[in-house]
Amino acid sequence: METVGRMGAMALPILLDIGHSIDDFFAVALAATSSELDLLGVTTGRDGCGSRARVVRQLLDAYGRSDVPVGAGEGTGRHRDFFVGFVERQPAGRRGQRGWQPAPAVELMQRVIDGRSDVTLACTGPLTNAVALFRRNPAATKRVRHLYFVGGWITQGLPEHNVRLDAEAAARLLRYDVPITAFGYEVTRGYRLFRPHRARLDSGSSAGARYLSELYRAWCEYIQNDAPGMLDPLLIAYLAGHLPTRFAPVRVGVVTSGPGRGTVFRDDVNGREIQVVTKVDGARYVDFLVARVAQIAPMGDEVDPYHWQPALRGAYHLEHYAGWALNRTVYTAHTLAFIEAGTCRVEAGGDVVTLERGDVLYVPPGRPVAVHTETGVKANWLTFDIIVEDWAQTMQPLDRLPWPARFRSSTEAAVWSGIAERIVTYWWRPVSEARLLYQAAFLELLARLHAWARDEGALSLDRTQEAVMKARRWIEAHADRPVTLDEVARAAALSKYHLIRVFKEAIGVPPLQYHRQLRLQLARRLLEVPHVPIAEVAARVGYTSTTSFTKAFKKEYGIAPSEMRRSV
Repeated sequence: METVGRMGAMALPILLDIGHSIDDFFAVALAATSSELDLLGVTTGRDGCGSRARVVRQLLDAYGRSDVPVGAGEGTGRHRDFFVGFVERQPAGRRGQRGWQPAPAVELMQRVIDGRSDVTLACTGPLTNAVALFRRNPAATKRVRHLYFVGGWITQGLPEHNVRLDAEAAARLLRYDVPITAFGYEVTRGYRLFRPHRARLDSGSSAGARYLSELYRAWCEYIQNDAPGMLDPLLIAYLAGHLPTRFAPVRVGVVTSGPGRGTVFRDDVNGREIQVVTKVDGARYVDFLVARVAQIAPMGDEVDPYHWQPALRGAYHLEHYAGWALNRTVYTAHTLAFIEAGTCRVEAGGDVVTLERGDVLYVPPGRPVAVHTETGVKANWLTFDIIVEDWAQTMQPLDRLPWPARFRSSTEAAVWSGIAERIVTYWWRPVSEARLLYQAAFLELLARLHAWARDEGALSLDRTQEAVMKARRWIEAHADRPVTLDEVARAAALSKYHLIRVFKEAIGVPPLQYHRQLRLQLARRLLEVPHVPIAEVAARVGYTSTTSFTKAFKKEYGIAPSEMRRSV
């Protein structure tokens, strides 16, 4: 069954228990900045000196979350010197530096869950604190609605770091009567911050974003790795309702000794049944994480190649004679021309450029182009489409890339030209494997061009296009509530009437219709989750009554929400 977590109805009460890596602190920051979650407290595992708890305290205070209590677990943890040193380098006035002491983790956990039965326990480190809580107070299992932990690697039957740190606790946890879900290494590995994400984190202006960015840079230097994994925040993104996820019931056991210590393995005979995450849709996870913790708008699809799905449509080598001219044609696909010899003058939209040997021309689809050459010109021409999955998981064509009309001849020019020539060669080669070869070369070429445009500071859109993108991102960020045209226009810094015209030209529908479609697409996905009542689906997408929601849904899809649910 697929679920999308909780998408904006009532805040989910969570108690977060973390480990010792940098992604644990990103998990804290994400939980602290997510209105979908009610963060009741944070505890650190195996933190007898309290150094990590002090970093958590400082981080929460920087985000304005002094209301969240922090506790430290008993035992000896890793990287103590790093965290002690980082705390001591902070300004003397920070609350977590001197005088403040963390509460004992288990006491804090007990205090938080007392009198409740709705708390979700989210564990991103070893399970030491959770098991200590249940051992001290077995009735606590009735207070915890669900326990999620990041750990295990069931598909490989290999030890995993979090479980190995306290394999005995992991094994003991399976004896308690509490619902358990594991986010294993098979679905959490591979996510990290790349250069654009790090730059966006650094650009965050809030005190919390600045603190987290400083902590991240210090950690990368300490472990000598400029892109550590971002595994743990996946769990928080799921709980906040921003990570579509699939589960399966599996009976498991834990190896506590020998070379396999720390292995969560499948045991269909004697194992305890838990829910195991089998797949996550993480295409937008890292961008969501950075945007949320940096407290800035998400990166647009046109800027982030992670979301691109390119498809080459044509590859040709053409020789144009002296005096050749092409008068105001419109390409239906993205177009690149790699100039091998000669010169030409190109007018594309408002851009006028002169191209010579080594230059590359880029023309987005739908833009009128005029070309003239007095000398004649030889060039390799490529046409292609790029599809992206939008906020509502609908596949949409990308109408332009944030590239300049002209890529200037540089030390990269010979490489670009060589790859383009290979693509043309493979395109015309009549063997089946040629398709794989030209696709591989084409992806390399796009990556190199995008890197050049980014590093040369050329990633920009014209003002109107940028305003449309701002409006689209604002609408997508507010798809869970009604919006007005005035609000969208203010976000885009355009007049209402100008916004309607340019938005419809770029996106195909007016702004408010786009917003309504997003809300109902989101509702359609939520209807696939059988345990979410239709009334709650309506509330999560911003409808104040089930009746108005049903009417809008039926108008869009031709059937009522209840019929749609029965059909899935």
